[in-house]
Amino acid sequence: WMASLDADATYLLEQSKDDGCWDEISGYDNLDNTPAVTNLLPGDYQYRVRYARPGYAPSSWTYSEIATISSNSAAPLRLSATLLDSEGNISLNWLRSQTGAATYQLEQSVAGVNDGNWTSVGQYTDPTALMAKVTAEVVGAHQYRVRSLSGGLDPSPWAYSNILMVSSMACAPSARVTASEPDANGNLVVNWNRSNTSGVTYTLQVRVDGGEWGLMTETTETSYRVYGAPKGFFQFRVKAGGLLGTFDDSAWTESGTVEVKEVCANPARFTVPVSSAVENLVLYWQRSATQGVTYELESNFNNTGWTPLAGYSNTGAVSARLFGLVSGDYQFQIRTHKAGFTSSDWLVSNVCKVELVCAAPGSMYVSTPDSSGYIYVSWNRSTTAGVTYVLEHKVGAGAWAVVPGYNGTTGTTLRLYGQAVGSHQFRVKAIREGFTDSALKTSGIVTVPAP
Repeated sequence: WMASLDADATYLLEQSKDDGCWDEISGYDNLDNTPAVTNLLPGDYQYRVRYARPGYAPSSWTYSEIATISSNSAAPLRLSATLLDSEGNISLNWLRSQTGAATYQLEQSVAGVNDGNWTSVGQYTDPTALMAKVTAEVVGAHQYRVRSLSGGLDPSPWAYSNILMVSSMACAPSARVTASEPDANGNLVVNWNRSNTSGVTYTLQVRVDGGEWGLMTETTETSYRVYGAPKGFFQFRVKAGGLLGTFDDSAWTESGTVEVKEVCANPARFTVPVSSAVENLVLYWQRSATQGVTYELESNFNNTGWTPLAGYSNTGAVSARLFGLVSGDYQFQIRTHKAGFTSSDWLVSNVCKVELVCAAPGSMYVSTPDSSGYIYVSWNRSTTAGVTYVLEHKVGAGAWAVVPGYNGTTGTTLRLYGQAVGSHQFRVKAIREGFTDSALKTSGIVTVPAP
């Protein structure tokens, strides 16, 4: 209302609800001529105001028009519907209700569906929900409506969208198609994402070396296994369809290209001894029927796992010499490689049991003793490198005893003096750590004569 021209004047403000009593407004300071009145309940409100000044009678009342606060939430302003694509995706947008924070209730009416009756799409909570995306399920006229729901108030009136004509729809395509790397036998797996359109059938096609597309399968699954593909460059594509009269087929989604390479042939034969008593071993194999390959070898000792054989990870040789083996079970595997080819599968050998045994010393010589009891003993070295020798001596019918100083000697001769009258015999064996002792080499019996 207009402010008083009298600087000392104050205002008396009252309100009446639904033609009831006039009441002062709580919190009003009697000075403001543009006060705000808040938190009112639904109903009809009227206001009156007059001037007051000390020592003067109050002025007459001036009355406002009647203002009505509805019990309904304020409706959202404007609802628009936009068809986004050929797959029936629709964008819905509306303006915020003037009631403030609200939940929005969205419904749709589709010609020919449920007799065109309104059905729920969902509820969306303010402040983030001023839009929604829906997907049409059939062709025809679509219309949408939205209203706001605020606590303590009745639902607002509906706000209606434009009528949207969906004349045709296509199935949603698969977002991605992938093909795994082929194995040595040309086996691979094609996978694709499921279409957002339910109930579809997928058509899978393939082309080789950039040629024409050809049908592989029609399926409701989202993967397909290919077996024994020949050498070449393969590409796959998938479309969703099979909903005639409702949806058109989707666009094609293509995979990248994968190469199926020619496979290297394995050696026709891989020769490994079944046993060995020495620490060196030779492996043989026949050349691969694939020209120009190299060979890769691995070993497995006592079933502890496969490890590359040093010097044989990329060799053109057809044999391998191994040194310094120890006792245990050895197994070997070999495969072939060539640039532009798929490597062959591993060809696994039999088990070779290595039991290292020292070779026995060679021939043994014992001189004929004279009456002084002098005896000379010698023997030929073992063919096993790194051995030492244990020499034993027996007098008459006594027990065998190790000759002092000859329990692990590297020498191969012995000189004895002053031996007792009677028969004497000697024996020797080769020993080495990690090896089984050799067989004993025993001399003939010699006799020291009486003086």
